Amino acid sequence: MKRPFGIFCLFTVLFSIFSAAQAADKSSSKMTNSQKSAIVSIEDGNGGGATGFFCKINGKIFLVTNVHVLAAIKTPVITTLTGETVKIQRVYMAKNHDVAIATVAAIPDGCEPLEALENVQDIVKEGDGAVICGNSLAKGTMLETPGKVIATGPRRIELDTPFFEGNSGSPVFHEKTGKVIGVAAYVVIMNKDSSRVTSESMSNRNSAIKKSVRYFAYRLDSIKSWTSPNLKDIYEHNAIVNEYREKLSLIGSFFGDKDGGITLEIKGYKDLYDAISQYQQDSQKGEAIRRRAHSDFMYRMGKLCRTEAQKLKGYNMISPMDESRDNLIRAFMDLAETFEKAQK
Repeated sequence: MKRPFGIFCLFTVLFSIFSAAQAADKSSSKMTNSQKSAIVSIEDGNGGGATGFFCKINGKIFLVTNVHVLAAIKTPVITTLTGETVKIQRVYMAKNHDVAIATVAAIPDGCEPLEALENVQDIVKEGDGAVICGNSLAKGTMLETPGKVIATGPRRIELDTPFFEGNSGSPVFHEKTGKVIGVAAYVVIMNKDSSRVTSESMSNRNSAIKKSVRYFAYRLDSIKSWTSPNLKDIYEHNAIVNEYREKLSLIGSFFGDKDGGITLEIKGYKDLYDAISQYQQDSQKGEAIRRRAHSDFMYRMGKLCRTEAQKLKGYNMISPMDESRDNLIRAFMDLAETFEKAQK
């Protein structure tokens, strides 16, 4: 079955750390070996992985990574550059930041912890050099990728430094001060054709947003409070987020496939499969029904996306899982509006 309309792109879809559209800069190293000694790989034993690092925060040393990393890897294997295995003890989670810290029994030999920069808003300027160093693509090597600070906000820092899967939890190293200003967290991939406002703004030469891929990290200095959560709750809420993220991905994969193929995964998403099947059946009927098939399909897809968004609103999640939930809700609503426009 051919797609009922042209190439369809998802708008503002978050995937923990998504793949970037750029290759790593091959310029000379910005971090010393002693600074890199603080960075660790976090593996799940199945080929997946992320990054963490030892850092001094408020005078104490912790292992730092993202909440979504620990939520996804229940039994993490944490390894230093010298091959030493690290066992975490108590975990703390930041409020409204995708940042987790953990205590360890002892700092590994040869590790020189990094230091968090205070007063980022006052010290860090637009255009400052910044380096992401971490387990890019979860290949077990600490790849260093330099770039610049694009903007700062009360909780986040935006960079032009490419992230890859595996960079979740990587330190954002500020070149001028030699300190950590944030923790790499996620990428936003935008489609300029998703709305007239976005399209017009991105086409304007005065736009501050020059590319369709945006890279974000969470500040460390703006965290006001920490909690020690029940890890079971983190795992459960992360599973919910992943379930709806997968649904969003399946919708995108169907409309992104030039042949509009139905995969085994789509068959497992009953509401989506039923809508597609009904469209296929209607497309085989008389001319009058075929003319309405596209409009009806767009209506059903819009309704499906709004229903999924409503279901997500019903989940009361721990911070910062609630932010992931809200991002998914917005993505489903964006899709619903796109389908409704296509219905006309």
